[in-house]
Amino acid sequence: MDPRTLDPLAGMTGPIRRNAIASFSTMGLGANLPASATTTFQIAAPRSTHTTPAACAEVDCAAWRGGFNVVCDHTATGRAWARRIRTLCRPAGARLSPVVAARVHGRYTLTVDGSGAETFTFAAGTPCFTEHRRTLDRPELYVVRDGDIRGNPRRTPIRTHDKPELWIEESAEHLDALHRAQG
Repeated sequence: MDPRTLDPLAGMTGPIRRNAIASFSTMGLGANLPASATTTFQIAAPRSTHTTPAACAEVDCAAWRGGFNVVCDHTATGRAWARRIRTLCRPAGARLSPVVAARVHGRYTLTVDGSGAETFTFAAGTPCFTEHRRTLDRPELYVVRDGDIRGNPRRTPIRTHDKPELWIEESAEHLDALHRAQG
C-alpha cells in the first residue's frame, strides 16, 4: 500500500503544511539531525476536510458588505482582469434577459483615468472575486509521524489520536525520553 494513502494530511501543500494549527518537531533538540531521527507532533485542520466553500454573505465579506473597486492597468495582469470582469459581469443599467441575468456575477460602473487605467466599481451586495471558505465543526487531527518537514524517509505509518489528551501524553513521553537520553 502506498504510504501516502495513510497520510490524513495528504493534499496539504508547502514546507509547513497549510492550515496546520500547531506543529512541533524534535528536530530542534539536536543540531542537523537527519529527517529519519526526528518525530513531528502536529495538530491540523486540513482545508479539504475541515472547511467548505462559502458565499460572501456567509463570511461577512467586507467587499460584499461595502462594495469594492478593481483597478486594471495596462499590464498583462490588468488586461486579463478586465477581460475576466467583462466576461463575468455586466455594466450597471444593461438590459439582460432572465437567462443571461442568472449567469451574471455582478454589475459594475466603469471609469477610465487619464492614463487609460480602467476602474470597475461594484456596489455593496455584489459577490467579490475571492474564494471564501468557512470552517466546519470538526475536531482537529492529532497526528504523530516520523520525520519532519523534509518528509518521512522510513515510511513508517502515521499515528492519529482521537483524543488530544493521548496526543499530549505521547508527546510528553517522547520529550521526556529525549531529555533522559541527553543526560
